[in-house]
Amino acid sequence: MKTLTKTPEYSHHMLEAKTVIPGFRPNPYWTPDPLISGHGVFSGILTGGNEIIVKPHTVTRRAYNEAGRINSVVKLGINTPNLHGVYLGNYATYLAVDRYRGLQTVGQLNLDVDIADRSLYRSIKPAISTAVNGIAGMHLKGVVHGDFQAKNAAFGPENEFVAIDLEKSQPNVSLENGHKGRANDLYLLGASLLLSRLISGRKPLYRAGFVSAHVLGEYTESVNQESDFVDYEKITDAFEKVAKTSLKARFSKL
Repeated sequence: MKTLTKTPEYSHHMLEAKTVIPGFRPNPYWTPDPLISGHGVFSGILTGGNEIIVKPHTVTRRAYNEAGRINSVVKLGINTPNLHGVYLGNYATYLAVDRYRGLQTVGQLNLDVDIADRSLYRSIKPAISTAVNGIAGMHLKGVVHGDFQAKNAAFGPENEFVAIDLEKSQPNVSLENGHKGRANDLYLLGASLLLSRLISGRKPLYRAGFVSAHVLGEYTESVNQESDFVDYEKITDAFEKVAKTSLKARFSKL
């Protein structure tokens, strides 16, 4: 039987990146990697075998701004894919980072399987804890992520938190002045993780029977934008309660 092979598809950005990034060979096939979730982002291999992820920016300033944010985060000791470089082309400016092996996101967790025991909930709890503890660590070091959705709540093979997609991040935010940004990070994560397809298995976000108003109230209270304090432990508890409530509605009793 003849095996069908997908025809390689090289975009104009891939072809240009090959000329401006020394020793770079783009991968024309789609690669299942969280760092390639953005529009136009692609992977490739350097001479010597190292893999990198390349993100084209049509506005040069944005590429350098994101590179600066990555460097700021690295200096603060926050785990993130290493910056490989920024390269100027005619079509775009290319931001390149090293590929982080074994990376996955909370948004990638497959909850569309039919189960009848506690295994699914047990698999969610570490991801919830890693996401909340990871963003708490960023906040304590003065960094607001700015786009902390489930697709950007990443963790590595040892369940370590990995900060990705830092284009909208804000380093050097004081604890006194950064509460609104920190609360927005947690609202984004809550909306994408707790109320969307990841937990409820369907859209739109609000469906009767999937998430109790009481638990949602606890979550909302714990990330109140008007408060002077974010209770991360309470947020973790609220995440877990919503996950458990929602999964009970979807499957059997946990």
